[in-house]
Amino acid sequence: DAKREERLESLGVKWSSKRQETAEETFDRNFDLLLAFNEREGHVRVPHRHQESTTDNLGAWLGKQRSLYRHGRLELDQQKWFEAAGVTWEIRTSS
Repeated sequence: DAKREERLESLGVKWSSKRQETAEETFDRNFDLLLAFNEREGHVRVPHRHQESTTDNLGAWLGKQRSLYRHGRLELDQQKWFEAAGVTWEIRTSS
């Protein structure tokens, strides 16, 4: 509320004028990057440290989604989108 905002501002809190991206917007943006990666590279085996830009670490994001899946915390519709894009959930090791 307004009183709380005023109190926080009096304590030195600065409000960012930039709107924060929602979790859904972040997911959609990264998933679009994954689809672009797949189109460009022909696969979705994104190296963990791969960055699509200076702010988008696609490899780490995909690793986080795999972790959510392993712990049963990835939404079912998101899981289906990943699978339709070609993502597999098991960790592959080279022999």
